[in-house]
Amino acid sequence: MRYLCSAVLLAGCTPPDGPPWVDLLAKPCALDADGAVTCWSSAEWPAGQSIEVPSGPSGAVVLQSERSGTLRALDATGADLLLACPELTWDACPRVGDTPLAVRTDYGGLDLDGRVVLDANHDLSGFPDRVWLAVADSHPAGIDERRELFVLGAPELTLTLPLDPVVLVADVHRGAGACAMDTAGTVHCVGSPRWVGHFDDPPYRGLSGSLGGVCALKGEGTVVCNDGSVHEPGPVEALVAAAYAYLEPDGTLVERADAAVSFCVLLEGGEIACNGPRYPADLLDALER
Repeated sequence: MRYLCSAVLLAGCTPPDGPPWVDLLAKPCALDADGAVTCWSSAEWPAGQSIEVPSGPSGAVVLQSERSGTLRALDATGADLLLACPELTWDACPRVGDTPLAVRTDYGGLDLDGRVVLDANHDLSGFPDRVWLAVADSHPAGIDERRELFVLGAPELTLTLPLDPVVLVADVHRGAGACAMDTAGTVHCVGSPRWVGHFDDPPYRGLSGSLGGVCALKGEGTVVCNDGSVHEPGPVEALVAAAYAYLEPDGTLVERADAAVSFCVLLEGGEIACNGPRYPADLLDALER
């Protein structure tokens, strides 16, 4: 099955027709109002493939791990649901136990008291035992109750927010940087030039990123990304973004540190549209991360 593409909404591809979507995930996948998950445009998830969510409370929060092929969700009680995992020789898919979570990341989760609960397959003893206001996948990264940024493995990334963070994006490997949006809609960034200097016209109302790519939502439907691009897809409800390595037509590999950002937006009417070098083709999902 090929991808369903729309040149009307945005240059890129949309998931298969279905009920209005209510949330977006990285990789990309989408969640509908019944708690069903559908994924598209990925080597692991053929276009239109639906993922069964276990019975019980619907998936109120759904998060896609950066581990290739792994799909996790949190249900309405904060229970960690492992929806799908490839058969790998390394133990990539343990759950974090029975602790209710507020946030799920590739390294574990943030419990309802702001404490990080780590996956059993990660030795992250250097991550401080603090109360965290926001966490992100970057070995991992967090902003604590003092509003100070900590990124394990990157002590040079320092940041103190004037207000509480709403969301944090961080990455040590792809150009080393971090961005956080505070409750006033200001985006604060530290790190390499790829990270800083792109979000200087607040307020913003959304921030998303992975693998070195970051985009922010401004106004009704403006998407500003840290590759310098600005997009106007129309009224936007939600956003997911990442920078993916890809092949040029001549076979040249563009690494993630240099790649343009790929992103998907959930439009006001429940439709999803995507843009960037990841779309419409399936671009190097199988690369080691």
